This record gives sequence, C-alpha cells and structure tokens, in this order.
Amino acid sequence: MAKKMISRLSVLTVLIVFLTACSKTSEYTNVIPADASVVASINLKFLASKAGLNDKENETAKQKVLEALKSGMNAATFQQLEKVMKNPSESGIDIESPFYVFSSSSFPYPTVVGKVSNEDNLHASLDMMAKEQICQPISEADGYSFTTMTGSLLAFNSSTVLVVNVSGTTQTEKAKEAITNLLKQTADNSIVKSGAFQKMEKQKSDINFLASMEAIPATYRNQISMGLPTEVKTEDITLVGGLNFEKGKIALKTENYTENEAVKALIKKQMESFGKANNTFVKYFPSSTLMFLNIGVKGEGLYNLLSENKEFRNTISI
Repeated sequence: MAKKMISRLSVLTVLIVFLTACSKTSEYTNVIPADASVVASINLKFLASKAGLNDKENETAKQKVLEALKSGMNAATFQQLEKVMKNPSESGIDIESPFYVFSSSSFPYPTVVGKVSNEDNLHASLDMMAKEQICQPISEADGYSFTTMTGSLLAFNSSTVLVVNVSGTTQTEKAKEAITNLLKQTADNSIVKSGAFQKMEKQKSDINFLASMEAIPATYRNQISMGLPTEVKTEDITLVGGLNFEKGKIALKTENYTENEAVKALIKKQMESFGKANNTFVKYFPSSTLMFLNIGVKGEGLYNLLSENKEFRNTISI
C-alpha cells in the first residue's frame, strides 16, 4: 500500500514539473538584442498616476469620450472599447509592467516592447481596431501574429508585443523575418545578460535608461575617445540613469557603468580629481542667471590626471 502511494506521488510530482515547464512563457525582455546601444524602460503606471489620469475628476471626461464614440461604432466594437477604456488591462497588454524602447544595430528599427497579459484579449482589441480600419486584419507568421498600420508593424505572441516603426514594404518584410529570431532569444543571448541592463532594472525611476558610448555618432565619439589609454574602449563605457517627474521639477540621476578594469581605474582617478563645491564664487552671479554650473576641483588630482593624458601633454607644455 505504501509503495503504491509513493509510486503515485512520484508520477504526480513528475507530471506537475512537466506541466509547469511546458506552460512557462519566456520573459518579454529577452527580445531586446544583446547589442542594443540604448535601452529605456518606461513605467506608465507611475507616470499615469503622477499625471492624475486616475483621479476621479477624469472619470467624467472618459465617459464623455465614450459617449462621443458610441454613435459611430457597432455594438460589439463599442463594448470592447468600453472595457479597455474602463480597465486598460482588458487590452491584453500588461500596463503594470514597464514598456521598453531600444536601439540596436542588428535590428535597426525604433521598437517598443510590452508584456502580454492575455493573448486572447489582445487579439480581440486588434480585431476591433481592424473593424474600424485603424489597422489591417491579423495575420500569422513564423511563431507570432502580426498586423500593420501606417508606419508601424505590431507583432505579438503569448508573452510579448512589439511595435516596430517601419517604412515601406521592404523594411516591413525584413523586420518580420528578424522578429522571428528575436522572439526565440533567451536571456543568455539578449540584453538581459548585460550587467548594465541588470543595474538599470534595479532602479525605481519613472524612466530608467542605459546608453552605451557606441550610440554616439562616430564623429563625436572619436573626439571624446581622443587621448584615452589604448586599453580603454568606448564600447566598454555605459551611462546608466533614471528620470523622475516630481511636482515642480524633473530629477535626473546618472552614473557610469563598466566591467573593464582599466576604465574603472580611470573613473576612480577622475572622481579623485573632484570634490564638494564650496560655493566661493556663487555670490558673484546675479539672480537673473539662466544657467549656472558649479564644480569642486582638487588641483593636485586634476593635474595628475591631465599629466597622464598623452594628447594633453603633446598639446600643452606642463
């Protein structure tokens, strides 16, 4: 009896593990290419709350919009629109999760990535848009569904939705082919494995972002890198930051990120060249000043840093 019970429990355990593995959906951020030079995550929930879109006084405005649209739609289309207006999650897209925007050389089309909460609801929302001739009827591709609208290709599967900015039939077809590969990516061959991305994800800002120096046009990047030690490569330096919208102000916080030890040493020396500003000269600037920059510099540290710069030594005699 005991052996039979253990046998049944073992079979049940294996079955549960198997079903869990089969039902697991891939993380939607896995579609962002590993070579993405710029990535931003946008928390629409935070932004909507700060903008007051969820306030009671805006409910009347939403209702007026619905009434205005009702007369020009059939009953089924209006019913779907009303559901989405009252509860955006009914669209099938998870608005609680961040949306991502990225720029990549391997997928050279401006793209927004979102998380799908319910594929059937998303399908219904797009069917409604197709009936109103906002987009084309949904079609099937290799591993995903898609529709097109003016200047955009929208592709989705059970976990991920992408809105890709494309121009013309040729770009659209190339993007459709590339999307198949993007949706098959795992964390190991996407931006998710990047330390800079992981650091960005830990931030709690309204908009988080990372930007590699590779994103800077070559003309300016060459000027910036001029005089850097040979072991310091621009692609090894990434700016990670966050943007917060507060009452009466916008707060921006950034820091450099690198895994290159030579770059880390250089940044450390740079930080040692600066200190807390003592505001000695602030009193000489009029109150009407439009912009003011105040930096505390440690003379000896800055001198040592400049002395090690070959380009600076060749240009200026010390």
